[in-house]
Amino acid sequence: MVYVEASFPRGKKSETDDDGLAPKKKFKPRQRENYGASTEEEARQQNPRPKDRRRVRKEEKEEELEEQELACKASNLGFLTLQPGMLVLGCVQRTFKTHLDVTLPGRITGTVPVPAISEAYTKRIQAMIDRQTFDCPTLDDLYTVNELVYVKVMEKQTAPRQLTLSLNPHDLHSSFTANQLVPGLVLSATLTVEEDHGYTMDVGIRNVRAFLPKENLCKNPTDIGRNLFCAIEKVTRQGTTVTVILKAFRPKESRLLNVSMANLDTIVPGCVVPFTVGSVVKHGLRGTLFDDTVAAFVNETMLTQPNSKPDSYTMFQQLDATVLYVMPVTKHVFVSLAKYPGNRAESSVPYAAGQTIENAHVVAVTSTGAWLQFAKDYRALLPKSVIMKHIKGGNYEESVVMSKYHVGSVHTLRILRYDPLNRTFIVCDTLENAADELTVQDIQIGEVYQMRVKKLLDTGGFFVTQGAVRGSVMREWFDRTQHVKEGARVQVRAMMFEPGTPYVKFTNLQGLLKKGVRILSSHEQLETATSILTAPEAKQFHGLVVQETRDYFLVKFANDIKGLLMKQLHDAEQDTARMHTLRVGSVVQVTVHQYNSVTQKLLLSLPLHSSTDTSVSTLTEATVIAVLPTGVEIALKEDGSKGIIPSHCFSDFAAHNPLYQRQLKEGQKLSVVKLRQNTYSVRDVEYCQKNPMLLKENAQRAIVRASYYSSNGQPFANLLLSDYTKPIELRLRDKEANAESIPDGEVIYARITYDRKGNTDESFKLNVNTQRRVVCPRGVEHVYEYIKSYMRDISCLIERYKQAGKTFANFTVGQQVRCTIESEVAEKLVVKVQSEENDSEHSAANGIAEKPTATSGNYEIGEQVVGRVVWVDVVRQVVHVCIDPDRLKFIDQRKPAATELDPVKRLHCSELYSNEYINICGATKTASPLIVVPVKHHYNDVLWKTGGKPVKVVLPLHSL
Repeated sequence: MVYVEASFPRGKKSETDDDGLAPKKKFKPRQRENYGASTEEEARQQNPRPKDRRRVRKEEKEEELEEQELACKASNLGFLTLQPGMLVLGCVQRTFKTHLDVTLPGRITGTVPVPAISEAYTKRIQAMIDRQTFDCPTLDDLYTVNELVYVKVMEKQTAPRQLTLSLNPHDLHSSFTANQLVPGLVLSATLTVEEDHGYTMDVGIRNVRAFLPKENLCKNPTDIGRNLFCAIEKVTRQGTTVTVILKAFRPKESRLLNVSMANLDTIVPGCVVPFTVGSVVKHGLRGTLFDDTVAAFVNETMLTQPNSKPDSYTMFQQLDATVLYVMPVTKHVFVSLAKYPGNRAESSVPYAAGQTIENAHVVAVTSTGAWLQFAKDYRALLPKSVIMKHIKGGNYEESVVMSKYHVGSVHTLRILRYDPLNRTFIVCDTLENAADELTVQDIQIGEVYQMRVKKLLDTGGFFVTQGAVRGSVMREWFDRTQHVKEGARVQVRAMMFEPGTPYVKFTNLQGLLKKGVRILSSHEQLETATSILTAPEAKQFHGLVVQETRDYFLVKFANDIKGLLMKQLHDAEQDTARMHTLRVGSVVQVTVHQYNSVTQKLLLSLPLHSSTDTSVSTLTEATVIAVLPTGVEIALKEDGSKGIIPSHCFSDFAAHNPLYQRQLKEGQKLSVVKLRQNTYSVRDVEYCQKNPMLLKENAQRAIVRASYYSSNGQPFANLLLSDYTKPIELRLRDKEANAESIPDGEVIYARITYDRKGNTDESFKLNVNTQRRVVCPRGVEHVYEYIKSYMRDISCLIERYKQAGKTFANFTVGQQVRCTIESEVAEKLVVKVQSEENDSEHSAANGIAEKPTATSGNYEIGEQVVGRVVWVDVVRQVVHVCIDPDRLKFIDQRKPAATELDPVKRLHCSELYSNEYINICGATKTASPLIVVPVKHHYNDVLWKTGGKPVKVVLPLHSL
């Protein structure tokens, strides 16, 4: 019998209740409907698979490493990292009629079109077009080259690389809100409407009204549509509307950010903040701002000096820094430690485009190219694109080509251009590269270039090209006497940029291509030419006659500047003989006679002595290379040769020479005259401009200038003549005088007689006479001229000190001031001088006052008294004041007319101040202006001493 087990039942066994019925089916509870409202579903957390877990951990690690790398890296701004919407500090590279070229950090260039200046400026241009008027300022009037501004990146195009920028506050502050505005915040605002007590300003922020009181204008121009850097002085909130009171920064004032709480969303580039040095990171420094609350970085190209090293800074060192930009994602702030005097990028460097640099050594090699250092203080970049450009064929190894520029290698380079914001010279290593790398940004109006003729025009003229530059020579700028061929290289001078196009207008006129020709290319040159401090030769420029009428010639200069050369002028002496030879097309040297900056009307005159004459053949322009204890080393503009200006050749007055020399900086331009081989002078420029420099051109018994020196105890002098180099022997009339006691370089004058048939120093048979009565044929008139020259020299120094920010230079002789007694030294009182209009401590100057004898015990330290300025001492940089009430009542500040002065009247006066040149005296019986009494009467006083005896010279009163 077979036993068979019953098989297991398939499927789930259905349980039954006692009643035998199957159980009811169980349903999940129905989810409640929320009628469209989203609810968070309770989802079961799923554990990822191991492969997904590894991928997530890898991504998190990469993000962490990237953040750490960014936190330890101070990379420079690049075209790829620059993003639309960023605010960046820029430098105005060039102004055109329709746009501005602006340079950004990292050698990036962008364009600001006219509509992106401001809303008010756009409306003003439109009104000018509708009314056909010319009262709207140009971009040249609103912005100057090398001025620092902050811009917003509006559009970025990669092929070709192009940036569109904006200066409009509506674009700059589009992300700002009214609640973010606090006192001390720095921003750009537009002058929109002039009110009775100030100006309505446009800051470009919604629900914000801004007002600039007139007392807060701080000497800024008031053109409607102009953008000014301002600080918020007061914030008033009324509901959703905010009213702010602004205070404009002075044009050359540092834009200091003064806020209690830092908000990175409202910090604009260009403001100055305190930077605390932290650590050295890759490509620069890492530090903090605002009491270690904000991280900041400094790229190695933006350190204090061009060749500074990051490791030369110490931890926790505090420095003033200028904000450059804020990265949008990481919120890292990048700043610059470089100094920007006057809110401008320094562009005065002693090296020009096209100049050759020798002994430049490589200090670093990066992906950008080779960085080099030369002359200890300057930095250059040889771009990799320039190095690789002329490699023939594509079969080469980049590392092999770049190995030539290893660290420490020395090279000879040629300058292409200078980037003032990044303080870097862009260079090339061959002359061919220099020509091929020429761009429109390198073209400087007024400079001479070698171009290649591309096409001849049937109407006259030709097109030229070189590198990336395209231009033309045509119309009035075309010299039809010159024959050129296609493909030939020609020498031309850049005259202007064609409006709205990237083309340049050149000229091949031979009269404008000569060495020493001075080109007028900007309104800044005209404003400088009209200053009383400008030497006469700096007021002369070369231009082209384009039109002739019965009364005047129309003369055209570079950048389409035009002026009227009147055939008859009542207040100026002109060269009428040369005037009759002028025709349309003539190149002529003219002098700026009058210039109105508002109407831009230029009036010219034809000088009697022009630089085309032999008399001024030794005049030239030079650039300061180094300021030495014994003089100043210069490089001539014409050929780059070097020379020396001795320390005694800056002023006619020996005490002022070191003052002029101390104010000179490397890269500063000077007008000089050649005295002898490699020796030049600044003080003699004006004399050489007005007087002939050749002996044969001087009349018999002419008065000639000379420079004194002593040799082996004997006095000599060198005449200021180009064709006579033999020293002249002098005699000292004072037996007690020592020839070596007279400083070398003192100016003297001599009357000369000579043989006109001579050709050499010996055959001229020159005779000289240095007696005062001989060189002063007009008697006391020469004394007045000497004192006027001294006072003019004092005024020039005061003006220079004023531009340098020295407070003592802001006071004038005769001005009533408030004096605070600080101490007493040797019968004199040391005081702090303040004007009655401005009581700020920053405007106070150090002063010296004679202690009144009658009230010597009545003054206490800290007491304030009233005084008058009797002299502004440029040597000691202090103000001399009179505080004696008995003398103050006789000092009259009013300047008398010449008709009020009685030549025979004698005044009783007492001395208030004295130096080696003059005495300042005040009347003792009647009220009178301060009187200048000469101590020295003429330049030749050094030869005519009196053994300590008083000189009795009667001088009638004469108005200075």
